[in-house]
Amino acid sequence: MRASVSLSLFVVLTGALPQAVTSTELDSRASVVGDYRFRGESLSNRRPVGEADIEASFAAGWFAGLAAVTSAYSRAPAAAQGRHSELDVSAGWSKPLGLFTPAAGLIGYIYPGGSRTDSFEAFGSLAARLGPAALTAGINYAPQQGNLGRDNLYLSLSPSLGLPGTPVTLRVSVGREAGSLQGGTRAKIDYGAGIEARCRRLTFNVRWSANDSGAAAYNRRRASAGFSIGVGATF
Repeated sequence: MRASVSLSLFVVLTGALPQAVTSTELDSRASVVGDYRFRGESLSNRRPVGEADIEASFAAGWFAGLAAVTSAYSRAPAAAQGRHSELDVSAGWSKPLGLFTPAAGLIGYIYPGGSRTDSFEAFGSLAARLGPAALTAGINYAPQQGNLGRDNLYLSLSPSLGLPGTPVTLRVSVGREAGSLQGGTRAKIDYGAGIEARCRRLTFNVRWSANDSGAAAYNRRRASAGFSIGVGATF
């Protein structure tokens, strides 16, 4: 079901399915995390959730994906403050070019059963890798739309380091968000750090993240700093 949805989205956006199908690759993952944290905020109200996603990679670097979260708050400011399942539908292009890997595309955040909850944004990134070290710079832009009273811009920087001779990777991130989704009247800064370990098809991770949004009272529990522990598997 998820693969067919991703495939259909790719057809709509590119019109290039006949050529792409000849070299399609599917990657899928499932995980359980103690807290669904997004840009320094808990979207699960600091409660555990299940996550699953599938991505289809096509010829010439095109890709499409579908991700699902069992329970999450929408970040759209007009949304009622209730949790719903979340579906993230994405499509775009990414291809390694020497030491660098650029990427660009669109992503939609959908909350079935919610009211004024859905939104979409464009994204772009540039990743550079040198040995076990990597650095990714990203930009996400959501234009003004039905559930967003104005546009939103998110900039991020995410370095990582794989420890040689081990399955362990250290990750750090910092981001700046300004606009309709930042949760306050000024730009929001979020930051985080974590450690990830792989064992065959399993991935274990511990991550801490926080932000300085000064969110409204109803949102303080979600906006406060916190840890998230998770375990996932690839198929």
